[in-house]
Amino acid sequence: MVGWWAREQRALQRELAATAERRARSRERAARAAAEEERGRIAADLQLAVTRALESIVAAAGLLEQRLAAGDERAARELLAEIAASARTALGDVRRVLGVLRRERGAAPLDPPGPVAGPAAAGAGRGPAPVVAGGPAAGPADRVAGGGQTPVAPPAAGVPGRADLLAAAAVLLAGAVELAVVAGPLAALTALPVALPLPWRRRRPLAVALVVLGAIAAQSLLVDPDRFPLADILAMVLASYAIGAWSPGRRAVWAIAPVAAGVAAHAAVFHPGGLLAALLGGVALPWLVGVLVAVDRGLTDLGRRRAAEAERETARRAAAAVTSERLRLARELHDAVAHNISVIAIQAGGAEGLVGRDHDRAAEVVRLVATVAREALGELRRITAEPDADAPGLDRVPELAARARAAGLDVRVSIEGPPPAVPASVDLAAFRIVQEALANTTKHARARRADVRVRFSPRAVELDVTDDGPGAGPRPPRQRRDGGGHGLVGMRERVALYGGAFDAGPSAGGGFRVHAVLPLDAP
Repeated sequence: MVGWWAREQRALQRELAATAERRARSRERAARAAAEEERGRIAADLQLAVTRALESIVAAAGLLEQRLAAGDERAARELLAEIAASARTALGDVRRVLGVLRRERGAAPLDPPGPVAGPAAAGAGRGPAPVVAGGPAAGPADRVAGGGQTPVAPPAAGVPGRADLLAAAAVLLAGAVELAVVAGPLAALTALPVALPLPWRRRRPLAVALVVLGAIAAQSLLVDPDRFPLADILAMVLASYAIGAWSPGRRAVWAIAPVAAGVAAHAAVFHPGGLLAALLGGVALPWLVGVLVAVDRGLTDLGRRRAAEAERETARRAAAAVTSERLRLARELHDAVAHNISVIAIQAGGAEGLVGRDHDRAAEVVRLVATVAREALGELRRITAEPDADAPGLDRVPELAARARAAGLDVRVSIEGPPPAVPASVDLAAFRIVQEALANTTKHARARRADVRVRFSPRAVELDVTDDGPGAGPRPPRQRRDGGGHGLVGMRERVALYGGAFDAGPSAGGGFRVHAVLPLDAP
């Protein structure tokens, strides 16, 4: 049995080592994948928000050259003002993105999810449960990891376990029956003090073993049976095993000595012929099995702790890779794009005064603006490495509604107010909010109908997405309808980037509501 156990332990350790090696190899892959995913997510919106402004500047610069050549000073001034305004808007968008990219891990989010006013209060805290830092509790693995120096944590205090209660009951029943048959009914009562301490053998192994040994010695004095009761042998086996299996650290080694001495003295007095059998079968062998089981438990716990640490290390490496990628993008965006856009804004603003006074100088500035805009656009595309794509906006909300209807959701869209000139980045952010809200409703809300209202005012865009899904209650999917809280956090951060207002939570009349206000003159 010992040989079989040793072979199984070697196989287990080989498997644990192989698992740890596989996890180590996957760390770099996971880190690279996380960085690539983060880069793609940031780059997509970055390009869509800023690229369109740069493209419009390039187109306006080309048209401006034609107007200057034709001598149309009024149109030239208007185009220069338009270029300067677009450059300032794009520069503001770049600075917002830089703020997100440079935010270090662990810093406070732009608009952290928390209690919100009104009916949304019941939906606050939809994010993932907080992770409490800290290592695993000390356990038998410490005997292995520390070479016997670190004590093993004793089992938790409390009511004895069912297995220990059953073992004590079996010893009591067997001892009572055996003694009643051998020495009479009154002798059966002496089985009680022998079995009574056994339920606490995991918490106090040495004390229980000594109490059991004392009870056996008293029983031998009172009853004096012809042979050593089998129930007493079983009680000593359980007590000796517990010393090996549950004693902290090196106590497992020296704690067995007084027990062995007591068993030897008892056997020498009452059963001289069974001295060797009592020491080997009642003490040494059960204790050795207990030690082996403790080592096995320690190795298994150690493997699990190492696996958990590997998981945490993978997460740390992935987060570090994401942070590194964010900072790289921030550096390149600041050095290669933001500077060029600043040059465009300054040159276009100053060129208005040259129109009509210094035609050659004005034309030179216009060519410089066009060149710098093309360079900025090329740098942005190089940094993001994303294919060209049209930036979606609120004009495509009906497409989102049609897609949701195809999935079985009755979506009604209402547009209020004449659409003003909406900046590309605000238009994109508003579209993403509606898109995410409808996606959450379709996937998680079990709703039959959703209403999307877009209201334009001279200074803001107001979005309101409601559904008639089941209200907040004990159903877990409803409590985490946005896939763990990331959808709501993403919407909050988009709104916070533009200094807007965001509110999400169960509606007063049932269902769920997402409400956002995006100012058009974002800071």
